[in-house]
Amino acid sequence: CLNLGPTVFFRIIRDLIRTSCTEIIDYKQYSQKVKNAVENYSEQTSKDDIPPFLSTTHPALIFRFIQASCEGHYAEIQNMWRIQEFNHRTYEVVTEIVEFAVTVHAIGIDDSNIDILSQCLETLTELMQGPCRENQQLLSQTKIPYTCNKILTLADQVDEKQSRLRLSAIKTLCAMLEGCIDSSIPISLANEFDWILVFEILDSAKIDLIKRISKAERNSQDLSEDLEYQEKDAIAFLFYNLISTIAEYVPDVRSHLEEYSRKLNFFEERIGHIEIVRDGQLERVYFKVPSVCSTLSKRSKEKVVWGADRSTPANKVEYLMQSTNKLMIEMYHQQSHMKNPLFRLLTKIDLDSLGPTISFWISFCINVIIIWYYKLSDSNTPALEPIWIKTITILGSVLCFVELLSLYFFVVQFATTKINEQAKKNLFSRLLGKKHEFIGNFLNYFFSPFILFKSLRFNSLILFLAFGFLGLTVNPLLFSVHLLNILDMSLDLRNVLRAVTENGFSLLVTALFGALVLYLFSIWGFISFRNHFHDDECNYTCLNLIDCTISTFKGLPQGDIGSVLSDTEWGSANFMVFELAYYAIVVTILLNMIFGLIIDTFGQLRQDKAAVELEMQNKCYICSISRDEFDRRSSGFNHHIKKDHNMWQYVNFIVYLHEKDVNEHTG
Repeated sequence: CLNLGPTVFFRIIRDLIRTSCTEIIDYKQYSQKVKNAVENYSEQTSKDDIPPFLSTTHPALIFRFIQASCEGHYAEIQNMWRIQEFNHRTYEVVTEIVEFAVTVHAIGIDDSNIDILSQCLETLTELMQGPCRENQQLLSQTKIPYTCNKILTLADQVDEKQSRLRLSAIKTLCAMLEGCIDSSIPISLANEFDWILVFEILDSAKIDLIKRISKAERNSQDLSEDLEYQEKDAIAFLFYNLISTIAEYVPDVRSHLEEYSRKLNFFEERIGHIEIVRDGQLERVYFKVPSVCSTLSKRSKEKVVWGADRSTPANKVEYLMQSTNKLMIEMYHQQSHMKNPLFRLLTKIDLDSLGPTISFWISFCINVIIIWYYKLSDSNTPALEPIWIKTITILGSVLCFVELLSLYFFVVQFATTKINEQAKKNLFSRLLGKKHEFIGNFLNYFFSPFILFKSLRFNSLILFLAFGFLGLTVNPLLFSVHLLNILDMSLDLRNVLRAVTENGFSLLVTALFGALVLYLFSIWGFISFRNHFHDDECNYTCLNLIDCTISTFKGLPQGDIGSVLSDTEWGSANFMVFELAYYAIVVTILLNMIFGLIIDTFGQLRQDKAAVELEMQNKCYICSISRDEFDRRSSGFNHHIKKDHNMWQYVNFIVYLHEKDVNEHTG
């Protein structure tokens, strides 16, 4: 019919939809007559007694064709199905589809038409998404809201077709509210609902979902494979999203929602919302937070918060979006290990943060015992009483167990991801070429684990575990090393350590320069004062240049080269110049250069930390509006950053879009 021209094409589509509607009505009347006739001769009527519905117009295919033509939210095509400006006569296909849906619902939904009605509603959804505001406005003034409301408030059915129909109905209503800029459509939808019944249905759905979740946890089942649960879950949360959106514009619905807030807390905790700007208008978008988002570790969140580029508002948001890809890899990786009960338990108690604290306090208790009771024995060797040996053995065993769990948790949580990322770089494969691809792949995966040794956290866990076993088997004094776990408990202490490592190269170059200067002083001393270099036992310590160099370095801790020299005549100008030059150049200048680098770095880190903390306390991460503005004009700054512009909800939204079927994306 496309070859007949646009006027004929749209007329044929309209006539096919009308014919389909007539066929369904005729079939419904016919099936009712057959049913009545059969009931006169038998007490029960089976489905086999009623002939199947066979349409000559194939309405489901027609609706699917219209839906496919609008994929990608092409507004020109969406509007064309409503009005054809290029035709001398317009055929309102959208209105015909609406009439079809309303008629089918009016005559009664059964197995013969339920799939067609579901497809009809999915087509109406696609005609509105984008949003196409003209189609939204048109449909909101028809009986579609009433029809969808009746479908949604039907008694809960286990039937798969019924679930699909309800899901299609709720998506149609959500599409009607997409990009809402005024209260006209929300009010028209609100007038169609029996809100007490709606909240009772949601409460019932909540109870059912909680039971299914509890049963799955007891039986260690994966709910992602339970299609019935997924359908019920999708319907319930979309329904709650719909109500939340309407409540933004209708005060009565908002009061109902607040009244039932305790009962519906299950949904509220799992629903996220963000604010976006569309066509110059601020819009709030509700979505279900994917379950995988709960696996994001506290350490990764802190890394994003403290590592963000806060120079401009745009840079902050861009950094967050760029970090989301890495965070998603971590989240999906951790979710894949959630079937492991041990890993799930360690994640629940947040061992990554709790482990260093436990290790520190156990080590603290061990060292308190050692301080008070580690004494010299009769054989003049340090020893402990048997009761304290047993106590330290028990505490040390617990400490080693915690460190072992921490290492296991780190390797499973982070290390395997880093290893895979390193292996995917294919460094050896590219180096050896395609001829030796097998060897290259083997070397890639063989050497990839060594990337872990670049991680300070991994090295520290290995170190703590090793010293834990040595403390049990060799000497309990080695448990003192575990007191360094305090670095993991305090950001300020980590900054102290960073002050040394941040400018490590500069410190190394400065130290090498200082060593060269000391070497020059050792040559000067070897030539002029080698007979004056003595140790405490009056032995010569400058018989050769290497001994003289070592002796010159020994003067550094005392800050005076004279500490390694014997008495000399101060009247010697050469000695006075040597002594003063060593003090001025080595002690005063070089040491202060090194200390200055460390102090300046620490000061800069402290200043940066204070600046980040100040911005976190006084500026929204997303919109960069100051605290004063929110405290004066809204419900407060804390409410804004937790509810309106929670930065992690934006991460959750990106994950939600990643998991959502591309064909299900809205505009």
